[in-house]
Amino acid sequence: MPDPILLEHVQSVFVMSRAWCIAHNVERVPNFDLKEEAYSTSHEMGSGPFVLKQREPGVRTVLERNSGWWGSFDGNVTEVVLMPIANDSTRTAALLGGDVDFIQEAPPQDIARLEKEPSILLTKGPENRIIFFGFNQYRDELLYSNVKGKNPFKDQRVREAFFRVLDAEAGRSAPVSCTANRCPLPA
Repeated sequence: MPDPILLEHVQSVFVMSRAWCIAHNVERVPNFDLKEEAYSTSHEMGSGPFVLKQREPGVRTVLERNSGWWGSFDGNVTEVVLMPIANDSTRTAALLGGDVDFIQEAPPQDIARLEKEPSILLTKGPENRIIFFGFNQYRDELLYSNVKGKNPFKDQRVREAFFRVLDAEAGRSAPVSCTANRCPLPA
């Protein structure tokens, strides 16, 4: 399948030292679906502006400034604590209550409320992503359907009906991130 943002994705494939991987027995990527952990899960191999200080999978990850980093650093952040908050309402409440300084992907239902809050700065930006519906038009009968003995998606008129009712422009809105004004941002 063609991927119009392949080059964008390729830049997030990181090269790792083979010698480092062999030394730490991490030649194979851990299977996170099976909750596998490896040395590479809690130890970094790199030279970025932050290094891993602590990792509790699913709870929190703490990064601290890398004193040996060779690049210049704008800003005054010395530690970053990442906490996954899956529930939209809880994430918004944590921002409004001062428990976190930043959330990514603000829940759409909370944006109007957050815009009215003087201590919150909303930012929007472009996002590279593909959203598509794939129809199994090759099987003679769909696996998980109450339609038996045939496959409606083999009929071009059915596929065209889906195309006509879907709003292709609806997916073009930019994701929103929120930052509490307590958190100084670089100029």
